[in-house]
Amino acid sequence: MAAPSPYQKTYRSDYALTGMKLGVEAHRLSIQYGWIKDVYDHPNFLPESIELAKVNRIIDVACGTGEWVRDLARLPCIRQRFTPAEIYACDLSFNSVQLTKRELDSLGVKLFHQDMTKPFPAEMHSTFDLVHASILAYCLTQEGWKVVLNNLSKLLRPGGYMFLMEFDNSFAFPTLPYPPVGHPHDFKRMMVGNSTAHMINSIYTGISTQRGFLGGLSYQLGPLLTSIGLDIVSSLVVDLPMGNLCSSTRSLRGANLCHQSEKGVEDAMLVLDCYSKAMMERGSLECPVGVSIHSEAERGAMLARFEKVLREGALVRTCEWVGMKP
Repeated sequence: MAAPSPYQKTYRSDYALTGMKLGVEAHRLSIQYGWIKDVYDHPNFLPESIELAKVNRIIDVACGTGEWVRDLARLPCIRQRFTPAEIYACDLSFNSVQLTKRELDSLGVKLFHQDMTKPFPAEMHSTFDLVHASILAYCLTQEGWKVVLNNLSKLLRPGGYMFLMEFDNSFAFPTLPYPPVGHPHDFKRMMVGNSTAHMINSIYTGISTQRGFLGGLSYQLGPLLTSIGLDIVSSLVVDLPMGNLCSSTRSLRGANLCHQSEKGVEDAMLVLDCYSKAMMERGSLECPVGVSIHSEAERGAMLARFEKVLREGALVRTCEWVGMKP
């Protein structure tokens, strides 16, 4: 039997996509990153609240494919100012980062292995001006978040920034909208019902609740950051469009998003395929809630139905939070 992940062992949580083949997961992460990047449309891949002129040392934690830190390191304003030892990236494994490792090496990004739920080397404490982490929603419980954020905070110098980008754990549809920004989600309302929208969330939200992951990060991260002593510099909530909604939605700087209509659907379907398979193997796949699914034929028909509705248009809520260490 495979050893449990450090997340599961320590915080009764585990990365929900561990069942996805490595090449497929790296491809999905790349799609997801491009989707987020195009919608947020930051000129320097950072929120405007981060004063780049004050940033001299950067670390990307749980870097995944390494595309964010690669894009940042490519910027002329970064390459002209930073020496190779000033940009770091780490992850529990480098399986996904193989897509960009050669370029990261050429850009002078220093890669190292690190479990973010464990303390970072003492010599790194209080040495970074910017700590970045993203898309941890499906691997951490509330207690896990507290531990991870404390570990990341210790890396910051006074005046340093912590930049987090996250997903909420439900989809919204024209017939099943989100609450206003800042208001808590009613996850039962999003999951329980006979519509295909409810069924999709019975998988996407259901696996999160089954495994104890912290949901609603668009409104949960702010209190978590202040609880570890950081000052909130900025926050932003953006609902990412997929399918037909991309034709009527613009990026935050007004760019056309039609080219992303298929990408968001592909990302969502890869996730729903992996989650539903894991849930069926555990005997916990219900769609709709209360109706068990036991065969691959039933699961395949369910996924085909999901894809049709996602192509018609859906949203996933995301957020950016920037905290500063006093």
